[in-house]
Amino acid sequence: MSNTGSRLRWAATLAALAWTLLGVDATAAAGANMDPRDLSGVWWTDHDQRLLDPVDGGPIPFTAAGRATYQATVAGLRSGKLADQAGRLCVPEGVPRAMASLYPFQIVQSDHLIVMVLESNRIYRIVRMNEQPEDPILWDPSYMGDSIGRWDRETLVIETTNFNDETTLDASGLPHSDQLRVVEHLQKSRDGRTLEDLVTIEDPVMYQRPWTAKLSYKLRSDVRVRTDWVCGEPHRDVSQLLPGARPNE
Repeated sequence: MSNTGSRLRWAATLAALAWTLLGVDATAAAGANMDPRDLSGVWWTDHDQRLLDPVDGGPIPFTAAGRATYQATVAGLRSGKLADQAGRLCVPEGVPRAMASLYPFQIVQSDHLIVMVLESNRIYRIVRMNEQPEDPILWDPSYMGDSIGRWDRETLVIETTNFNDETTLDASGLPHSDQLRVVEHLQKSRDGRTLEDLVTIEDPVMYQRPWTAKLSYKLRSDVRVRTDWVCGEPHRDVSQLLPGARPNE
């Protein structure tokens, strides 16, 4: 073996040792954390996923009330008689719509708490780990609901309940009632650079049965989440996610 090769191997060994002594994994230094239970970092979708579709390819299983509500919502949005509260009134978008935003979000986690800082409408989503939902008699229903998390091996399971009925499930206006229950299964890819969120919707008022949609995100260590933007203001360019769109559209 040449002296040059030996020096390169020795340098690589010293670098790995240095990262170990500093408590930093070499893959984390490159931007990807390989711990499957560490979801921390900035995540951003690489495609437009604002409209939810069942993963089984079938139609959305509306009840009669759900279909009527959806048709009325779509007609109202198209005519301008009905405002999109998230887009025009700057209220939180709810779950899962907030998770399908075109904008990035950051996950900060500890053993007892996971916080998602969403750039869209400055939303903070708090997931309490291994606890019980708040008593709905004492805790008012909210736009983002009450999220409880737990680990199932390498998958983060989040159950969110206690919603008000003032948001929609997606940007098209899919409705929900205050009986909505959302169960998410979040899991990282083996290389730590992709996060998948399987979202199951349960709402006996609007849907005949539970149905599941899929959201996905890429790790973006080069992006910082901005928390000073509100709807209606010029903001981050997302035209790369919208084929045919103009910059900043």
